[in-house]
Amino acid sequence: VALLGKQATIQQMRLLTHQYKDKNVVILLDGDAKADAIRLHRVLQQRIKRLVRVELPTDRDPGSYYNERNV
Repeated sequence: VALLGKQATIQQMRLLTHQYKDKNVVILLDGDAKADAIRLHRVLQQRIKRLVRVELPTDRDPGSYYNERNV
């Protein structure tokens, strides 16, 4: 589920907690959104069994790791 921002909407939270409660879920936000990632993790950790939060360096975002040679 792509948040398309730093915070999950109510609909996204419902989708995650209902459809993915027994699946692996990774929280991977931009490096400068550490506080938002921690908040989201706290909310979801009681409802999703296999939840992991990945922390990136402050100056990085998930898209900055894209490498055309790996496609």
